[in-house]
Amino acid sequence: MTDLTLLPLVVAVPLFLLIGYTLLDIVRRADLSGIRKLLWAVLVVVVPVVGTFIYLVARPFRDPAHLTSRGNERTHKIVELIESHAAGSISDDEFATAKNRVFDEADAAHRARYS
Repeated sequence: MTDLTLLPLVVAVPLFLLIGYTLLDIVRRADLSGIRKLLWAVLVVVVPVVGTFIYLVARPFRDPAHLTSRGNERTHKIVELIESHAAGSISDDEFATAKNRVFDEADAAHRARYS
């Protein structure tokens, strides 16, 4: 005779983890507006299994390569500096100076935007 007392636990724990992952993904998505996030979250909470399945199937695929290619301008400048330094096109001092200039410009832009 088999003992089925653990079956609800074995099914419930992964299901709750999947629902939690789905809610976390909804909150962290930058491409969804606040009302769309709210609607998805309500669907997942009100109809957990169906809402989670629909969200995970309907959400757009986020290609990691596409996300990294959209990096900010400062990242691209630093990568170019690293490549130039590795190729020997610029010296250690030139690399350090240029790197500091990139970060100083970014800090100044950040201060100007948020002050």
